[in-house]
Amino acid sequence: MVFKIDNIHCEKCAARIKKAMEGVDGVSNVVVSQPDNTASCDCDASLVETIKAALDDAGYTVVGVQ
Repeated sequence: MVFKIDNIHCEKCAARIKKAMEGVDGVSNVVVSQPDNTASCDCDASLVETIKAALDDAGYTVVGVQ
């Protein structure tokens, strides 16, 4: 699953996003790409809204999911 995220400004942002996503049970293999403003992970599609909420709580807005 690939999440398009607004405003990944730096490595610190990427680390916060990774931590937020890894905090959701059932999420694994999180990879954050600062240049692409994306974060990908292995997860069940049923977790999309939970992951979006975790990222929102961390201060990041998901603008798309593939």
